[in-house]
Amino acid sequence: MDKNKLDRLKEILSIPSLYGREEKVRNYISQWAIARNIPFYIDVIGNIYLTKGQSDSYPCMVAHMDTVHKIQESGIDIVEETYVMNRTDYSSVCEGKQVLRGYIGGKEHTFENRTGCGGDDKAGIFLALEIMDKFDIMKCAFFISEEIGCIG
Repeated sequence: MDKNKLDRLKEILSIPSLYGREEKVRNYISQWAIARNIPFYIDVIGNIYLTKGQSDSYPCMVAHMDTVHKIQESGIDIVEETYVMNRTDYSSVCEGKQVLRGYIGGKEHTFENRTGCGGDDKAGIFLALEIMDKFDIMKCAFFISEEIGCIG
């Protein structure tokens, strides 16, 4: 993956976004849209909708902004490293491949300090924004609180 794209993916994955507290991810998306002059709308519960171009119909990508990982306000460190099987891994499919791992922000990158990064669905946010960059006509919708029953 291109280094700039990898850096953007790491940036998005490192944003804390526990369900009910998606504001940092929403702010990231809105700043991204402002930088590209893409109109957006935030509804009363916090979902954000982007519309690029004018058309009678649009392709639309959807992702949710929340995660189940209780990431501290310091965020998480996203580190690219070589996958090595250990006592808790279930598969050797990735053995020796480069992977992204999350560690509690500001702490030593040890097995004990690993944390989830909210790849479900921050990877979806990354993909939606990357694709929106490529097309002149497109919509994206990003919802809150999917992890607790699709509230958004």
